Amino acid sequence: MACMILGCDFLFVAISSCIICQYKILHNTFLKFNTPEMSEVNEKLRFLADDKLDFNYKNENKEAFVRCVRHHQLLLSVTKKWNNLFGWIAMCLITSAIIAKNATLSQQVMRLALTIIVLSQLLEYCAIGNELYYQAGLLPEHIFQANWYDLHSCELKKDFMFLLHHSQNVPYLNAYNLYNIDMNFYIKVLKLMFSIYTFFSKMEFKNE
Repeated sequence: MACMILGCDFLFVAISSCIICQYKILHNTFLKFNTPEMSEVNEKLRFLADDKLDFNYKNENKEAFVRCVRHHQLLLSVTKKWNNLFGWIAMCLITSAIIAKNATLSQQVMRLALTIIVLSQLLEYCAIGNELYYQAGLLPEHIFQANWYDLHSCELKKDFMFLLHHSQNVPYLNAYNLYNIDMNFYIKVLKLMFSIYTFFSKMEFKNE
């Protein structure tokens, strides 16, 4: 059981970290758009992606833009699938964290250990989710900072404005669209746990 839980945690951290790194790569790619360094970036991406975009688009700026848009769409799709796959795990952690203080265990040490384990695991998920949301939220800023305003093509400028508007819908990790998995939610869980603990402590004191 412990190996399965650790395996799920490592898998979650690994794939989520890859998504975060891909957002950082996309940020840097936009910052080099329509600059002397863009040709070098395009050459590397042609080799890595092997998408044959250089045959479809003779304009290097258009080729780079289409490649960045596809990259963004891929990240949105992966994040959505990742939510569907790990949403039930996040929901189980949230439920466990809330009821941990009310667990009917005979030993206080076991209750404390269970609470620390669940909170540590939930902290890991919330920290990763918070960083992913932060990096995805930086994308509109990097798109705006790109050198798109010096383009000669009005059509490509309009495409940039559309992408800038679309990128403001920032994806985030969530538990079945009920809770956003970030540090703000982690603090809310801690407050709720403390409230539940205080309530049952008062109930026990009155019963005594």
